[in-house]
Formats: sequence, structure tokens, C-alpha cells
Amino acid sequence: MTTDVLPGEEPAVMTLPVDALGRTVTLGTVICFEVAYDPIVTGSVASGAEVLIVQTNNASFGETAESTQQFAMTRLRAIETGRSAIQISTVGVSGVVDARGHVSEMTGLFTAEQMYAEVALRDTVTPAVRLRFVWEWAPLVGALGLVFTAVSRRMSARYDW
Repeated sequence: MTTDVLPGEEPAVMTLPVDALGRTVTLGTVICFEVAYDPIVTGSVASGAEVLIVQTNNASFGETAESTQQFAMTRLRAIETGRSAIQISTVGVSGVVDARGHVSEMTGLFTAEQMYAEVALRDTVTPAVRLRFVWEWAPLVGALGLVFTAVSRRMSARYDW
């Protein structure tokens, strides 16, 4: 029985001892498509991630824009969470982004390249992470409020209570 492709049940974080810092660093580890989902990325930051690591393999997408689109999402997540983000791809675009969305290093598609970059580690929480449940539920609550208002107005106009 193999267990190498089971869904996780906890936030996407892991710790890495860093001798140069004399401490352990918490990494937010998301895989390719997970970078598109707010709860996974913001949940890892809320659980202590100091930097985001996005691992991906874009081989099946060939020379399409999928890899660069994914890198754009990684940039967005860096800005949203206030974290440096590193996208690592076996054949697609790899790159390093700071917390403001600026790209410091970037590789091309299907190229054998390597990068070296120092990234900032952060432990502060942005409003986007702190209020993540508001952003998730506000559209639903707002839509329900509009429906309730429309129905109640229509009912009060139709019937004399």
C-alpha cells in the first residue's frame, strides 16, 4: 500500500533548522495548484510560515503560459501575505519574489538554471491574513442580505401587513 499522494489534514507548513540563524524557520509549503487557493496559503502564514515555498512541475503544460500564470499567482500571494515567496519548478519558471511583489531572480521555461538569493523572513500578519475569514464569507453574507432585502420589499409592497 502506497501513501505518497494522500491529502494533508493540517496547515501547509514545515520547519527547517537554519544553523546560520541559530534557530528553526517555519516554511509555508504549497504545491503548484494550491497557490490559487486563499485558505491554503493564508492558513500556512497564520500557522507561522515566515516564507512561502511553491513547488511545481509544469512539464505537462509545455510552452504554454501556465507556468508564468502560476508565477503571477505566487507574486500575488507574496504581496497578500507580506512574505517572500520562492517558486521552484523542474521545467517551468522558477523565481524569487519579495513581500512587495518585486522579482529578484527568475528562470526561463525548460532551461537548466540555478539561482541564489537571500530572502527576508517575516512573522507579522497582514490584514489579508488576519481577516481571511471575512474575505471568504463577506460575499455570501452580502448576497444573502441583498436577497433578503429584495424579498422583504417585494412582500411588503404586495401585502398589507
